[in-house]
Amino acid sequence: MRESSWGRVMRAPMWLRRIVSWLALLMAVGLVYRLGIIWWTRLFYPFDLEWMEGGMLAHAWRVTEGHTLYGEPSAEWIPYIYPAGYAWLLAAVSPVFGLGYVPARALSIVGTLAAASALPWMTWRHHKKPWVGLLAGAAFLGCYDVVGAFFDLVRADGVSIGLVAWTVVLGLDEDRRLRDLSALLLFGAFAVKQNFALFGIPMALGLWARLGWKDALRFGLLSAVPALAITGLLEWQSNGYYLRYIVETPGTHGFVRNRGFPGAPRELIRALPAVVFLVTVFVIDRARVLAHSAVIPAMGVIGLVLGGVNHSLTSTGSVLLHRVSSVGYALIAASILGTLAVVARRNPSWRWIYGAGVGGIALISAALMRAHVGGFVNVLIPLYWVVCAGSAWGAARWEGSRVGWVAVLPTVLLGTQLGLQHWRLDDDKFLPTAADVAAGERVVDALRGVEGPVFSPFAPWLVYQAGGEPGTHLISIWDVTKKRTPFPDAEAAIETAIANQEFAAVLDGGRGLKYGLADAYSGAKPINGFAVFMPQSGFRVRPERLRFPKKRAPSTPETPSVPASPAPDSAAP
Repeated sequence: MRESSWGRVMRAPMWLRRIVSWLALLMAVGLVYRLGIIWWTRLFYPFDLEWMEGGMLAHAWRVTEGHTLYGEPSAEWIPYIYPAGYAWLLAAVSPVFGLGYVPARALSIVGTLAAASALPWMTWRHHKKPWVGLLAGAAFLGCYDVVGAFFDLVRADGVSIGLVAWTVVLGLDEDRRLRDLSALLLFGAFAVKQNFALFGIPMALGLWARLGWKDALRFGLLSAVPALAITGLLEWQSNGYYLRYIVETPGTHGFVRNRGFPGAPRELIRALPAVVFLVTVFVIDRARVLAHSAVIPAMGVIGLVLGGVNHSLTSTGSVLLHRVSSVGYALIAASILGTLAVVARRNPSWRWIYGAGVGGIALISAALMRAHVGGFVNVLIPLYWVVCAGSAWGAARWEGSRVGWVAVLPTVLLGTQLGLQHWRLDDDKFLPTAADVAAGERVVDALRGVEGPVFSPFAPWLVYQAGGEPGTHLISIWDVTKKRTPFPDAEAAIETAIANQEFAAVLDGGRGLKYGLADAYSGAKPINGFAVFMPQSGFRVRPERLRFPKKRAPSTPETPSVPASPAPDSAAP
């Protein structure tokens, strides 16, 4: 039978498919190279790239010195509302690599690269197509700017996403030993960031559907038992303070609903438009919707187009454009819900339960964390990785089951995404300058001249660099002094310490520290000029003003009035 003209048109030449693949891979290599230059430059910056970095090092320092992390809050120390795992890890490597910015940032880079490398390993292990995973892994790394440049910071994000990525990937494996390792890695992720324990729920359900309840129970016990044991140990060692910090305190914070939904899905589409479209196509295809109805996929495609309007034309401030983009997001949501409904009616396999469950947990967790007051864009990192992982898995299956031009679709879309990330990446946006280094050195020199403890809540590690002991961070103070706090006396303790002038100096920030500081400590001129020594990521505030205790006039004791001739029966004073 002669091949139809349509068939000849749809048959993509092999040489063209190879060119498309190599072009996409070159884009991936180029993007990773540019990111590597940025990370290498930031690695050796001797001060905070993000304002909480020094606080994380202060946690690790307390571990190395044998001090408790979780105790009664005071002006000297209040911990972050995170588990102790990351501080323990920094302390564990300090005897070999030292305790400072370079080894801590290097750990974050290793964790981030581990998360990206899990994708080519997954596509090689299950589909023998590692290059597809390389493209998706590069797309994940390309989210660097939209997550606030948190991949290489002294924060738990890099290490935690590396642990979670390999937890999810190894949980898919047929080898029981690798699944056991997956459970232990899940415990490690929980020890670094408590909310990552949620990923164990869909993973256990997927294992139950695949292998039965015994394997699911084994996975649950291997991950949950050490998690419960370490939680009990920390709760016991801290005399009940541990859970008050990592559970009760976050529960007192408020929520900004719109930032969670539609905020988180909107940010996902802006960050990974081509990848989201690709995953949508895979989901619809696997649900066999395309063969029966064009309504559901059409809604998703139209929604993606309209949703992109808000990103490209938002500077016009047009109310109409914002409404159009809102309609687009609604269409996307309707498309996803419709697809899931079809999938649910078709008795999905364990892979659907596992994959859709992990994706759902990632979306819900990201939305809740983003809506949480103080939730920055770094909380979206797990969601971005899960979506990239879904694109890698779907692209590998698609490449193996499609022929012609259709088979090239995943490569073209992943290459398009990498091209967008190349265009979006600003190589200098997050790089400190020589002026920042000089400014930081001036602050450290000023602190060296202080005899006695220094209160530096905007940048605690500067005190350590000047030869002192690092103390509490301002965000920790904010955490425990909100309404409905589990520590009602915390604010009074801080105000008392400041009023009593317990510190030889206070390194105040540009926004000013309250808690009675102005009454007890004198003002001073800023140490540095404007627009230098500002954090390159996250909250834009810097330490800039060194204050000293105000001199107080000695109090004159009142002379008691004594009667000239007291009555014989008067009582003694």
